[in-house]
Amino acid sequence: MHPDLIRLAGALSGAREAMRGLCIATGAPAEALARVHRVGPLLALQATRLGIDGPEVNAWRAQLHAWTARAAILERSQASLRGALANAGIAWAPLKGVSLGRWLYELPAARPTTDLDILIRMQDLASAREHLVAVGWTGCGSGPEHERYLQDEGYNWKAVDRLGVPLELHYRLWGSVPGVLGEVMLDRSLPDPSNGTAARRLDPADELVVAAAHLWLTAPPRPLLYLCDIKLLLDHGPADIVAAAADRSRAHGLELQVSTAATLVARLWSHDRSRELAELTAAGLRPSERLARAVVLRRGDLDAPTALLVAARLVAGRPSRSGLRLVLRALRPHPGITTHRGA
Repeated sequence: MHPDLIRLAGALSGAREAMRGLCIATGAPAEALARVHRVGPLLALQATRLGIDGPEVNAWRAQLHAWTARAAILERSQASLRGALANAGIAWAPLKGVSLGRWLYELPAARPTTDLDILIRMQDLASAREHLVAVGWTGCGSGPEHERYLQDEGYNWKAVDRLGVPLELHYRLWGSVPGVLGEVMLDRSLPDPSNGTAARRLDPADELVVAAAHLWLTAPPRPLLYLCDIKLLLDHGPADIVAAAADRSRAHGLELQVSTAATLVARLWSHDRSRELAELTAAGLRPSERLARAVVLRRGDLDAPTALLVAARLVAGRPSRSGLRLVLRALRPHPGITTHRGA
């Protein structure tokens, strides 16, 4: 495993010597390394707890302050979204960073995210768009090609508000996972009155499966922060989260993503619950998936090609909404697609 990841993981765990070592490590400067892996705020908080100071720590604190400001902007934009969806009577749940920063991390800013990821039901898409546009959200795409993409292949409607905050309104999840996954997770979610009358909160085991699946769909270099999400979900989730996440991974054919991510977490932090989850989910892998997992783990980093895991699942006959179109779209994107980078 790359020394940079090992140094970061040790410092994030609160090990004093690892933190000191990170501050004086040769190679990639600590500030840049923390920025790439989006863990500057977490390092700043750990350094304060450990009583360690210095230029690198000051740089991490600057990152924490910047993400604190961003978190405040996101919260203001989410309040607008929250009210619009409540008025429309549309059930919704936050996804990924905007959800985890709210309940899993010490501070929302400790889990940096640049946009709002929101999950709704497909049947509510038209009404949600109408109500969000009415309160100031502007869609990022338009025209017949874009509308065809949203209906046939897309999974989220992208928009921005007056503050420039990006929104990904997921009416289903990615084409590489089963088409029913988002709907099933929303059905299993619980009301979250603290986030508005129509808000829901995904079950922690479902949050973990989402985190593992999304990890391998992002472009390298992948932030170490995404593995922190999985570790903290296992640390602070319910007592049965390992068994529940394993069951759901098997039910949706996502063992490859979950077992590979959990193994990396176990290696970086000597983490028993991750090791248990990795073993449970690796047991049912099919030949092409075992090969892909071995390749990723042999590299030991977070830069494995997305296509490797996607192709392994396709060859294994795992369910996915887009199927072989995933391969075709890697060569020729849909003309109606609209993209922006988020986390």
